[in-house]
Parts: sequence; structure tokens; C-alpha cells
Amino acid sequence: MCSTKVCFVVESFSGGVFNLIKDSIKTLQDEYGSEFTYCIIYSIRADTPDSFEQHFEGVEFIHVQMGSAAFKKSDFSVILNLRHLFLKQDVIHMHSSRAGFLGRLALA
Repeated sequence: MCSTKVCFVVESFSGGVFNLIKDSIKTLQDEYGSEFTYCIIYSIRADTPDSFEQHFEGVEFIHVQMGSAAFKKSDFSVILNLRHLFLKQDVIHMHSSRAGFLGRLALA
């Protein structure tokens, strides 16, 4: 049986968002076991915890630097990269306004 691929997209991978994703994945893993696989597409910020991967078990991490709040030409490559990555996912959940903005454009 193939598992459903769940992807969390987050530009601000720290603080409350970090804890929410960590707790959500842990709860889903405890409840559903191998029914789902998890992927986190993330950006690094100054407040991103060091060694954050150690807080997760069985999660794939993909680094995509999503940039600042201002829209720039370089964001087009981010959108294309996200579009490509989204093709491999069944469920996409976006966190933070920047990830939501770029992610929605990638899905359009």
C-alpha cells in the first residue's frame, strides 16, 4: 500500500510554527503510523533552531530559500521549484504568509 505524501511548506521555520509542525507530524505519526509520509519544505532564518532535523523522525527536509517579503524576480525560480516539488505530494499545507503566497502561485 502506498502512503499519502503530506508536505508542509514554511518560510518562517521557528517559534510557534516550528512547534506546530513538529507536534502535528508527531501526532499524525502516532495516530496513523505509516499511512502517511512527511516532507517539510523550509527556509532558513536567523531564528531557525540549530539541528532542527533532530526534532523529527522519518521526515524528508527540502531547503528552498523563499526570500524576503518583497516580490523580486528571483521569486519566479522559487515558484518554479515549488511547482516541481509539489508534483510529488498528495497534500500540501502552507504555513506563514510568504510560503502561502509563493505556494499558491506555484499551484496556479
